[in-house]
Amino acid sequence: MKSIAADVHMSSITFTTLNEAGKILNQKTVATSEKSIREYVAEIKGKKQLTFEEGPLAQWMVNIVSDDVDRVVVCNPRRNALIYKGHSNDTVDSKQLAELLRLGALQEVYHSRDTKRQSFRELMNTYFKINQDITRSKNRLKSVFRMKGILCAGQKIYSKANHDDWKKKLTGWSTTQNIAEIYWSQLSMLENQKSVMLSEIKKQSRPFKEIKEFLKLPGVGLVTASTFSAFIVTPWRFKNKAKVWAYCNLSLIENDTGKKLNKEVEMKRQRKILRRLTRDGNRRLKSVLKTAAGVACHRANDNDYKTMYQSLRARGLDESSAMLTISRKLACQLWGIWKRVETNQPIIT
Repeated sequence: MKSIAADVHMSSITFTTLNEAGKILNQKTVATSEKSIREYVAEIKGKKQLTFEEGPLAQWMVNIVSDDVDRVVVCNPRRNALIYKGHSNDTVDSKQLAELLRLGALQEVYHSRDTKRQSFRELMNTYFKINQDITRSKNRLKSVFRMKGILCAGQKIYSKANHDDWKKKLTGWSTTQNIAEIYWSQLSMLENQKSVMLSEIKKQSRPFKEIKEFLKLPGVGLVTASTFSAFIVTPWRFKNKAKVWAYCNLSLIENDTGKKLNKEVEMKRQRKILRRLTRDGNRRLKSVLKTAAGVACHRANDNDYKTMYQSLRARGLDESSAMLTISRKLACQLWGIWKRVETNQPIIT
């Protein structure tokens, strides 16, 4: 099978094609357009696989080339360390990427061709970006007052009813008052946009049967259920719960080297092994799952999560570890519910 790699940019794409022995058959730079991409792929005869790195154009590329090649691999650029060593340009990068594909050394990033789920994922991404903008606006607003030595802890500063009282504290600084007004207006606009987005999420989530089932779990609201659905895409992409935890950024990694032959010494060493959460995975999933776990354990009525949490704490487990355990359980239950709802296992491509 021939291996094709594409170094994708907004204005141009550099292709490199290798045969099974690793010999370069073709190298070419074309314009970033659907027509140019299809023409190049059509030039390569026989069985072929194509790869390119995850990025803003990745889903667009998947939609274009999936029908024209035998296999599409969207790869994780963070794992392609070989590409960034030594001399680098588009031609060199595409050649090394093709070599990694030929050797089977790429970590694949899943992409769905379901247009409805693609749109829903874009919607959830936009919702989280608006949330980030709201947080930035709040921080900027408070910084205006802090620069004048005015304490502004809590949430009262954001309320429209309290604007006049807070403006009086800036008496004598007319420019600063105007700046605060700008941030209040920006914050109000973003809050309105967030409300619109939530209405749209509620509307677009209706066709997805699993979301309705997710909402039955304690602590799980519309945002958590929709985020899990939008970013997981299909439950059948994971072989086991460990894979789910890893993708949800809830997996622990260990720094474990230099084992000791003496059993007693080895047991002491095992207790000191550094264990921490992996930095890989989807941080938005981690955030909503931990938030939902917190609601279920601290604010919801009696439920299995709260009982398990109290049991873990009674056994001496710290708060962070207990919440991680509950978040993992919640992720597994959401995954299991979805597999029961979506009984027809699709072909993962």
